[in-house]
Amino acid sequence: MKFANHLQLKHAIKCHAVANGLVIKYLKSESNRLLAVCGQPNTCRWRLWATQMSTEESFQIKTLRNKHTCVRDYNAKIVTSSWLAKEYARKLRDNPTMKLKEMMADVKETYGITVTLNQCYRAKEKAVGEIEKDLEKHYGLLFNYAEEIQSKNPGSRVVIDVNDQDGARKFRRFYVCFAGIKRGWKENCRKIIGLDGCWLKGKCKGELLSAIGRDANDQMFPICWAVVEGESYDSWSWFLKLLVLDLGPDGPFSKGTGWTILSDQQKGLIKAVGEIMPEAEHRNCARHIYANFKKKWDGAQYRKWFWVAAKSSTKAEFGMAMSSSLT
Repeated sequence: MKFANHLQLKHAIKCHAVANGLVIKYLKSESNRLLAVCGQPNTCRWRLWATQMSTEESFQIKTLRNKHTCVRDYNAKIVTSSWLAKEYARKLRDNPTMKLKEMMADVKETYGITVTLNQCYRAKEKAVGEIEKDLEKHYGLLFNYAEEIQSKNPGSRVVIDVNDQDGARKFRRFYVCFAGIKRGWKENCRKIIGLDGCWLKGKCKGELLSAIGRDANDQMFPICWAVVEGESYDSWSWFLKLLVLDLGPDGPFSKGTGWTILSDQQKGLIKAVGEIMPEAEHRNCARHIYANFKKKWDGAQYRKWFWVAAKSSTKAEFGMAMSSSLT
């Protein structure tokens, strides 16, 4: 087997040790050679020897006695906080509020090994630190990403808005719409656009704004998206102006003629749509309407009547639904 370097091989050995409850010791651990043996040499002859290849940039296992004759070890000394941090980086990225006791229980259930609260604490600190460093690096490469998108997918629009503060550029907003998506929406989708935003969690706060269409199979069709400082009239106006530039800068669509906009009842968004797309049909999401409706008319029967009416596809169906609810 080949690995990129000795560190990658050591991580693979650690995963093997944890999965099987083994203690592995390193008699040699250098950048060009590695010798690992079982931690119970009197009862087990497991041995691995690997070196740096001379013909390519790879680290290769040369000798491996892969049979263990030792007894499984359930102690936490098998696991290090560095290994835990690497293994739980993805879980902590998805769930940054994971508690230490939850992490302990997950390690016990997944690997059959008991770890301490202190080990989990140090692992979480390392993992979160690396995640935050990665985020900062990614934000620093936004202009490179934009250039790559526009060079590989001509016709795409990528807009980066920054603030100049004390000679340094601070991220403010980011918008992207791929050329293929624009063409696909114009040629194949109904002129219905859903607008919404969701909060971004983690160190780099903000909000993700998105415009979603519906294709011929009534499936969701992403059109464009942006990262902004928050939902407001200013941010939605900025987003919608770019959306109109991409989908209908000329002709009847420039003011939203023939479009149907679906959104929640965010005040800044409603105002922005009215100014930038004055001729578009703007309707609110039924779920948000129901959230206000049930404050006055709550209960299973009212909910049933509401959704029957909301799902009506014709005026006749809507009238029947309303009549049945009144009788």
